[in-house]
Amino acid sequence: EEYFLALLLQKAEATLLKKIRLEVEPSFFQTVTLRRIFEKLISFYEKEDVFTIDVFVKDVPTELAPTVDRLYLLDVEGVEIEKLLTEIERVIAELRVLLLKKQMEKISEDVKAKEQLGDEAKLKQLKREFTVLSSTLDKLTRSSKMLVH
Repeated sequence: EEYFLALLLQKAEATLLKKIRLEVEPSFFQTVTLRRIFEKLISFYEKEDVFTIDVFVKDVPTELAPTVDRLYLLDVEGVEIEKLLTEIERVIAELRVLLLKKQMEKISEDVKAKEQLGDEAKLKQLKREFTVLSSTLDKLTRSSKMLVH
């Protein structure tokens, strides 16, 4: 999540961020602070076409400023502009994998609870959801491997 935001803060421009906005939801971010920074970045680009950190930081709540500073200083210099889109797509895929795994963990916990209660109807539904998520994760993992190679 941090690496993704560092890339966006340091390398992205309005057109790229608008495209990313279609693929990435704030809910992808597990960390509330990073989610809020992403939301601020999206709203910034809705008003502005050119990103400058000075202008962006003025609109960021003070409790987010240290994290924005740290992300802006994170070393992403090794990513060439020409390869930025590919790198961002790879990171988005990783974020999706993490989100799916988190959802699967939650369903697993729910399954255990419903097993103890003997709620067979809910168990069946949860197991179907888990199967769908697992299949999606498998497909995403395979396509992510193709992005790396």
